[in-house]
Amino acid sequence: MLMTLLFSLTVSAAPVESVVTTPHAPRVQGLWKSLEPEKIGGNVYATKEIEFTLSRWQETIFFAQDSDMKKVFLIHRSEGPFELKAGAEGAPWKLDLKVSRRALNLQRVNPALAGTLGIRGCGLLPKKEVTVEIDSCGLFPATSKCPIEYEIVQNKDGRLYLGGHGMHEFKCIEAQRPSTLEPMGLKKVH
Repeated sequence: MLMTLLFSLTVSAAPVESVVTTPHAPRVQGLWKSLEPEKIGGNVYATKEIEFTLSRWQETIFFAQDSDMKKVFLIHRSEGPFELKAGAEGAPWKLDLKVSRRALNLQRVNPALAGTLGIRGCGLLPKKEVTVEIDSCGLFPATSKCPIEYEIVQNKDGRLYLGGHGMHEFKCIEAQRPSTLEPMGLKKVH
């Protein structure tokens, strides 16, 4: 995907004390991608790429006005360190994604689609990355208001499954941590 080239997924591999080394921890390292677009609402579709190193994560979500993802109009990126915590035996692990940076990049102006995501009035300019640090922008919470996203994760049958909620939903309170996994999972690409 051309947009992937524009925003290369480079992450630091700086060690973090909270890295899980138990053999039972899910294998999350690598680059994982959506198998197919998810319909967000109206004529908005999204796909996700998430990359894990030993201690950091970076997620890129592409929002498009077509299910073929050829007309991407917004790119969301977030990144930071992460922590895995064991769940009950055989259950998904808890995954705390610590958000050190969140940014939006408007690719093309489309007022109707901007309304669907609630991003009107956020000061987004075409082809300019804007960080979302102090004030939230529509569906996208500011890092100051959502410093940790609470997830669950399981790796099985060659796919990575995260919490069963929409790509446009952010779980910023531990009590909102999902209890079910997404049905499709993400495919490892490297």
